[in-house]
Amino acid sequence: MKTSRTILVALLVTALITTAAVLSAGPPIPNFLWADGTLYRTILTGNNLPDNGPKDGLYVIPDLAGQRPVAESKPGDLDYNGGRWQVYVIDVVDASAIDHELTSWEEVQSFMSSGDLAFGGMGPSFVCPVIK
Repeated sequence: MKTSRTILVALLVTALITTAAVLSAGPPIPNFLWADGTLYRTILTGNNLPDNGPKDGLYVIPDLAGQRPVAESKPGDLDYNGGRWQVYVIDVVDASAIDHELTSWEEVQSFMSSGDLAFGGMGPSFVCPVIK
């Protein structure tokens, strides 16, 4: 069940990236992802990446309604890789413990440490620069 849901999320993200290739000349997508408590926007490029080279984690939590992706790094961080992302799917173990939208990687880690969230699998890699 977990594997099929992870594949479904990966397919949905891939469809978003493919659609973005057509829309990439359009305006930025507002409020696309969270990083360190700040919302970032983006212009999706539709560029998939091979499975090598440095990337930042983009954590998708599909079972939390309204939850936007959470990035582990952002522009200005020394370890930021310029919008090169590896999608990680995060499963909800105990939704009753999470009463707000998660806005930082540290928050996601905290809920994972407490057992309320768990690693669910990997999705695609892609390029998508973010803008404050």
